[in-house]
Amino acid sequence: MFEFSRHKKASIRGPVVEGLGYFGTDEAMARLEEVLTGDGNAEVRAAAARGFGIAKRPESAALLPKTVEEDRSTTVRTACLAALKAIERDE
Repeated sequence: MFEFSRHKKASIRGPVVEGLGYFGTDEAMARLEEVLTGDGNAEVRAAAARGFGIAKRPESAALLPKTVEEDRSTTVRTACLAALKAIERDE
């Protein structure tokens, strides 16, 4: 699965990246962070944010507010806010 999170096609990377949230492992959270901060495709970055929301691991979500402030994509910022809300509801 991790291999496909690096696929050249965003249409493949996005769903795979979002699905990493269901794993919730440290390795999955690290990959979500890599994607959220470094992928060139806004839809894939948004999928990473949704993955954080699925995992609901507060310690892994510290990056989300920073991304809300810094990412130029409304899609990514909105996904980060939704993920933060999901994490807060679970606490």
